[in-house]
Amino acid sequence: GGKNQRWNIYENGTGGMRLVPCHATGRALDLPHNSSTDGQGITIHSINDSAAQGFSIYKVESPRDDLNYSIVADTYDVNAKNSVTVSIPASGTNYAYNFKFIIIDPNGNIKTIDNGCNRKYSFEPDLVGKYTIYAEVKNPLGTEKGSADRKSVIINVTCDHKYVTTVVPPTCTEKGYTLHKCSVCGNEYKDSATNATGHKYTSKVTKPATCTTDGVKTFTCTACKDSYTEPIKSTGHKYVTTVVPPTCIEKGYTLHKCSVCGDEYKDNETSAQGHKYTSSVTKKASCTEDGTMTYTCDCGDSYTETIKAAGHKYETTTVPPTDTDAGYDEHVCSVCGDSYKDNIIPANGHSYTYEITKSATCTEDGLKTFTCTSCGDTYTEPIKATGHEYVSTVIPPDCTSDGYTVHICKKCNDSYTDERIKALGHKYVDTVIAPTATEQGYTHHKCSVCGDEYDDSFVDPIKEEVITLDIILNANDKTMSSENVSINIDGEAVSTSENGKASLALADGSHEITFSAYGFVSRTYTVEVKDGKLTEELTPELNLIGDADGNGVVNTLDIVKLKRHLIKVEPLKGYALDCANTDGNDTLNTLDIVKLKRHLINVETLW
Repeated sequence: GGKNQRWNIYENGTGGMRLVPCHATGRALDLPHNSSTDGQGITIHSINDSAAQGFSIYKVESPRDDLNYSIVADTYDVNAKNSVTVSIPASGTNYAYNFKFIIIDPNGNIKTIDNGCNRKYSFEPDLVGKYTIYAEVKNPLGTEKGSADRKSVIINVTCDHKYVTTVVPPTCTEKGYTLHKCSVCGNEYKDSATNATGHKYTSKVTKPATCTTDGVKTFTCTACKDSYTEPIKSTGHKYVTTVVPPTCIEKGYTLHKCSVCGDEYKDNETSAQGHKYTSSVTKKASCTEDGTMTYTCDCGDSYTETIKAAGHKYETTTVPPTDTDAGYDEHVCSVCGDSYKDNIIPANGHSYTYEITKSATCTEDGLKTFTCTSCGDTYTEPIKATGHEYVSTVIPPDCTSDGYTVHICKKCNDSYTDERIKALGHKYVDTVIAPTATEQGYTHHKCSVCGDEYDDSFVDPIKEEVITLDIILNANDKTMSSENVSINIDGEAVSTSENGKASLALADGSHEITFSAYGFVSRTYTVEVKDGKLTEELTPELNLIGDADGNGVVNTLDIVKLKRHLIKVEPLKGYALDCANTDGNDTLNTLDIVKLKRHLINVETLW
């Protein structure tokens, strides 16, 4: 019955069973060298799931039934919270491995403990009263043993109570008491009861009564806030009577109005009296403005009538013109003095002739005298000095001679020079001529002013290497994807690819290569050639015009891409931006969306 005689059985993952001792869980039953000879020793060995550790389990017709695993019937008296150990005694050759304990507490609650190979179970009862404990045991073949007579252990749990006292005061509706509760087992009892205090109500009008509706009075307990209400009867109207006499336009009546709520009604109506008007001129008419006649009733009501304007009564006087003043007819109203002029005759004006009494020069003023032929009036005007009228000629400097500006007056030939500019010296523009496979390279210096030139910094011819590229035309349409591609190297058209292949002669250094094809967006790559090879692999790829997402076909997804760019949700960049620019104006806008839509409905195709 010891731990070293108990075994656990597991599947070993190879179709067999592994037997593991309870006291050495890292080891298994082992038959050395797979021996099948009688008398060979059996050992335990570290688990390796070899064939020597694989066993088969078979059911036998009559398992042993001579073992007694019944729990020892007994009765224990213990204090709450003290540990109790229950055990199943070993009997005969004990090879059972599964022990189960059934515990029934004083409240009738049942708890089952599967204890495995351990035949002992310890616990601390926390309730006062009787615990009943049964045991069930199964042998390795699954046959239940030890349960036929259901022998049990009775545990009577008592407690040396340690009561904690709490005084619970009474409320309006509940009695008060003193509570004594054990801090060990929870047992409790009450004593020292006191009567409920009863409610202490105060009242308040929470809704005043009106003439027509009841009010409410609310009673509230000052201790517990319990409340109830009582109605306040409505008061009924208290009418005050007023006789209102008739007016010119309103009927008379008797008004009955409640002095509490303002409710009112009318009766005993009498007819209106009608207006009685008298008239007076409140504004006299003038020559140009109407007057007003006002009619007024004793009640204050009034209305008006218009008195028409009389109009002006003009008298006319004719005034002839003079040399300096215009002539005219003047009309003056004899009633209000209003006047106006018409039939204007312009003033005769002076009749002047003039002579130049002193001529002006480049540096001195002259004089012009005017005389009236009819009245002899005179006046003079100065003639401004004309000032020099220089014609300026700029003599520019050249690479070796100074420049200057000469100014000559075309009227009096006065002259002077200024703005001298020193000789410029040569301004050479340097042009580096790169070497080719057959020609030297050099630096050419040419003066941008006089054309003087010379060469230096000669470089030997360089060797060009032929580089082969695979070019991808990204189009699902086989016709489009087989278009020839034009190639431009450093601004010079060099070749056209066929069948997606191009052979380019490139010297060492940096080059810009542009690939173009019908229906596709041109693309420029900057490459570096060193020792006749590209420093980075290059596989040029061209997209169709309008193929913003680069999937080889132009469709509504490209319109979505362009719209998301325009509302700044998913901006397009780089080559994708060039592909979306369907109208070629370097700006993405709704016109590019229109071009895409017209292409998709075959109204105006992009290629």
